[in-house]
Amino acid sequence: MIRTKLNEDWMCRAVFCLLAVFIAFLMALKGTAIHNIAASLLVICLSILGLKFKRQVLYLPNKYFFLPYLLFAVGLILSAFLQGEPQNMKATLHFLRMTIPFWLVFLAAKCIRLGQPMSNAFLLAGIISTVVGVKAYMDTAHWVDGRFFIETNPNVTAHLLALPIPFLLLSVYNLRKSKILCILAATASLALLAMLGMTHSRGGIIAFLAGGLLVAGYYAMIRWTRWSLKRTLVAGTILAIVFSFVLSVLTLQHFARHYDYERVYLAQSAFAMWKNHPLTGIGYTNWDREYAPHYMLPDAKEPTLPHAHNDFLIFLSTTGTLGAVGYLAISFGILFYLLQNLYHCPREGLLWAMLWTYMALHIHGLFDVGLQYSQAARIYFALLGLTLAVVENNVKHGCIVR
Repeated sequence: MIRTKLNEDWMCRAVFCLLAVFIAFLMALKGTAIHNIAASLLVICLSILGLKFKRQVLYLPNKYFFLPYLLFAVGLILSAFLQGEPQNMKATLHFLRMTIPFWLVFLAAKCIRLGQPMSNAFLLAGIISTVVGVKAYMDTAHWVDGRFFIETNPNVTAHLLALPIPFLLLSVYNLRKSKILCILAATASLALLAMLGMTHSRGGIIAFLAGGLLVAGYYAMIRWTRWSLKRTLVAGTILAIVFSFVLSVLTLQHFARHYDYERVYLAQSAFAMWKNHPLTGIGYTNWDREYAPHYMLPDAKEPTLPHAHNDFLIFLSTTGTLGAVGYLAISFGILFYLLQNLYHCPREGLLWAMLWTYMALHIHGLFDVGLQYSQAARIYFALLGLTLAVVENNVKHGCIVR
């Protein structure tokens, strides 16, 4: 019995280490082979824990994620099926594969009853990103008009950098008792922030900063008011709308570019696609084929744009009402889960970091793409899986009192 228990404990430790490696290399945007190997070993270890040691390895996440996720996945698959084009079904299934990190991280963290935010994994991700990123990005960086630019697809780079930074900043706080680790985490955080700035990606930087300001506003509301949850959510919604309006005005006045109005034409074209194909859209892979010859407006100037530059409009135009309703459901379901739990558990740092990451991804998705970047989707869903699992474990074992 003791030997069996020791073997089970060692297997749980192996799951913990593999989970840390998987999250670290996934967040670091490098080492694809390493996090794929870690994922495979995680599946094997979880299978052994379930089959040999009879440990529970299958769990359902919170209903505010699970039910909208089912609606989203079924809507996308049904839309592709009704379109009857194999390439659309293939692309849809490929997109849904980007959510696998959620299930892998969530099940692993629930199985080993993880109750800590894995700050060492975030630190490792920051160090890897800094070391590898500095070399990769600096090889293509140069001075232009007195400013330092990174040429490695700046919008994508900024978007990917913005997602893990809140968790790395959280690790600075969590590792404050270890001076060396805290300094390393702070250095990595500053390095990634510097690289984010050097992309000069207007969308990526604004999304990251705006997300942080909205999170700070919600924190202030919880900290300094005694409102009910309902009143807090209503006030938070009003705050977000006012903030979005002010941000839009400031962007148009001070950061506008000559091609910005192209997105208005894209939105009009996307709605036209939906009107002609209201249930299923034009097809997940058919934007390139349909936009220029059939839906491009006379005043639009770029016939080769690959998408509508807005997550909701992309799903609306290519997957119709079926996909768009699912996208809205999962977006607002996750948001409600985070806001509700933060109201009851304001000291849970993972929730604040996840809310910041959520805001950065979805704000960027308003004027470019958020979830459509496959690597961004993997990082986002992995961090979401970790957050849900750790919070549920802490609540179950009394570490957090709602």
